[in-house]
Amino acid sequence: MIDWMNIEQFMEHYTSFFEEMVEFEKVKLRVLMSNDVQAIQTNLLEQQSNAKRIENIEIERQNFFKVHGFENLSLREVIALCDTELNVKLEHTYERLQHAISQIKYHNRKSMEIIHMNLNIYQDAEVR
Repeated sequence: MIDWMNIEQFMEHYTSFFEEMVEFEKVKLRVLMSNDVQAIQTNLLEQQSNAKRIENIEIERQNFFKVHGFENLSLREVIALCDTELNVKLEHTYERLQHAISQIKYHNRKSMEIIHMNLNIYQDAEVR
């Protein structure tokens, strides 16, 4: 028998983690825009730590799915297996997760634009 309560709790945990990462990406973008070298160095260390945390939570998700018999299923496919009431809750959680991931990608893309712009400025300054 599938422990849907445990799956609901894990989905909430997983989603909350990525929502937390959105806040980190927002801070990273602000730090990059500040051009504060010390703050950028500190943020870079935090970014490395968060990359490891993301790797760990993905391993946790894979192990969790394996233990619950969902090894080869996506989150969407797992949600489709549950009853109607829980399905609505998990769909809402999944939408929050998708929104968080979208926000992470957006802020990361903007951060990369700033980094590339700054690199171009430094390269142009070296040429002159």
